[in-house]
Amino acid sequence: MHKNIGRFMFMLKKSRHQFEHDLKECGHKHGISGAEASVLLFFGNNPDFNNAKDAVCFRGYSKAYVSKAINDLEHRGFIKVIEDDKDHRYQHIVINDRAQDTLKDLQDIQLKSMSFMKKNIDSKDFDTFMKVVDQMADNLVEQEKEKNV
Repeated sequence: MHKNIGRFMFMLKKSRHQFEHDLKECGHKHGISGAEASVLLFFGNNPDFNNAKDAVCFRGYSKAYVSKAINDLEHRGFIKVIEDDKDHRYQHIVINDRAQDTLKDLQDIQLKSMSFMKKNIDSKDFDTFMKVVDQMADNLVEQEKEKNV
């Protein structure tokens, strides 16, 4: 086991905690909950992932968390839920224009958070790190898919 694994886990925990706190504050500024902000940001950042199952799978949210956030976002006019043409059991999330200012602020928080974390790190080293993180995420997604087969 690598000696820095503990520091890596610490970094993940602390950065996620701070990021979620900042999202919650931004959400409140725009009249939405932290859960709504987080779910809106997920769909805004991942246009290829446009249903509740994606948010549950790829962000690790509970079904209830996602369902409530989607219902509340739809009620506020931030998103529209559209039934799938081919399979009516599936619904797709579309972000409305009304959500664009909120989404931009949430994405700015994400950029600010990442900018602070990469302070004093050479950009080449950071790019390598992000490639490794992407591969680790792909490995986890693959593992998740294998579980669900």
